[in-house]
Amino acid sequence: MEGLNIEEIQGSTRRNIQSDLLVNDIPASFKLDTGAECNVISLGLTHELNAQVQPTSMLLKSFGRHQLARYCGQMSS
Repeated sequence: MEGLNIEEIQGSTRRNIQSDLLVNDIPASFKLDTGAECNVISLGLTHELNAQVQPTSMLLKSFGRHQLARYCGQMSS
């Protein structure tokens, strides 16, 4: 199986970068992480955006190498 490492930095002096985007003609604000290999959004937001979520065999792991217990799939633009 394929694997990814994801990381969240709290209390950092780095500036948060946000962008307002249209997804399926619906406006949404996203926090951008330019160093991430993937971005994670809630299942609720995928419903709000009418996004198609496809099953995936990809494993998501935190920076500390802990596997995330629950995720639903992947989206593409």
